[in-house]
Amino acid sequence: MKAILLMIFVFATTIAVAQDGLPANPNPGKCYVKCVTHDEFKTETETVEIQAAYKVLKVIPATFKWVEEKVLVKEASKKMIYHPAEYKWEEVAYVKKEEEKVLSVVPATFNKESKTIEIFPKTGAWKYTAYADCASPNPEDCQTLCYIEKPAQYTDVPTSPLAADASTTEDLKPKKDASYKKQVIAKEAWVEEIEIPAVYSTIKRQVIDVPAKTVEEIVPAKTKTVSKEVLTKKGGINTWEEIDCGLVKPNTLNILWDLNSANLRGATRKEIDNVLLSLLNEKPNISIELTSH
Repeated sequence: MKAILLMIFVFATTIAVAQDGLPANPNPGKCYVKCVTHDEFKTETETVEIQAAYKVLKVIPATFKWVEEKVLVKEASKKMIYHPAEYKWEEVAYVKKEEEKVLSVVPATFNKESKTIEIFPKTGAWKYTAYADCASPNPEDCQTLCYIEKPAQYTDVPTSPLAADASTTEDLKPKKDASYKKQVIAKEAWVEEIEIPAVYSTIKRQVIDVPAKTVEEIVPAKTKTVSKEVLTKKGGINTWEEIDCGLVKPNTLNILWDLNSANLRGATRKEIDNVLLSLLNEKPNISIELTSH
């Protein structure tokens, strides 16, 4: 079984001043239910454009006409005739072999001499010698100290000093002349210029007589009138109504559902009709909200 909750309040005493969310000036011993008023609407119509106006374009092609025209088929040009240069013979002298300077070498000459060179210097030294007529049996008592000198040693080296250095002598051989023949320009080359006129022809071609154009047609927009409900007054929980206090007794409504289902049982439907239908008939401006868990 699921419990049912009605938004119903019982007041035992008179309240002089209305509190937030409670009815003003309730009667003692009376029961009140907070009523939910419905939203109020009015019917209006609105015209909606379902298809915008648009343009339809039609192309009228261009028309042509034939015309004759003189055209250049070969441009004017020039013909060039080349005349080569004319020549004549001339004899030209030249130096076949230039004057030559002939050089002869005179070798160097030398004298025959010699040079004396000291190969060992003069030397001297003190030397002890025994005295022959010494009366002492000890020879060391009879020694003579003499200074002995050795003369220097020399050698002769043959030399060849320069008598005259090498030199050259100079002779001249005369030049040799010759000549050759060459062609020189007697008359310069030149170009003769001949004008060749242009060549023309007549052709026929089509030219535009009337250009292509576009014709424009406007297709008007399509509209549809729609009926709609417009909210004029917002409903809500804002009024209180006096009801039979018997509705607030425990287990007044025995609401039963099928197991694991939101379907009300047949007996429950009858009980809701018997208990609540009379209240709804008596006060047609209220709605009852059943809340269960």
